[in-house]
Amino acid sequence: MDTGKEQRSLVVSIGDACKALGIGRTCFYQMLLGEKIRVIKIGNRTLVPQSELERIASGRPIDESTVLVHYLDNGATAGVTHKRFGRETDDAR
Repeated sequence: MDTGKEQRSLVVSIGDACKALGIGRTCFYQMLLGEKIRVIKIGNRTLVPQSELERIASGRPIDESTVLVHYLDNGATAGVTHKRFGRETDDAR
């Protein structure tokens, strides 16, 4: 059923995130290395949640207790990288 509304993606590619933020890929990766943006990994793809783009555009800082990278494999969470540890850990919590 067509309601006339365009459906918004929950996640975007790094290239689309750069376009939306008006930055280059180098700046994006510097933000990622500086832990200023969160991404998710689905298989080999790295994607940026739309909520992250909105957070950055509004100037809100990243929550210190948050997970920076979600690793997803075959639709199930395989592990996550936590800011505090900086390494992949089990998602058994």
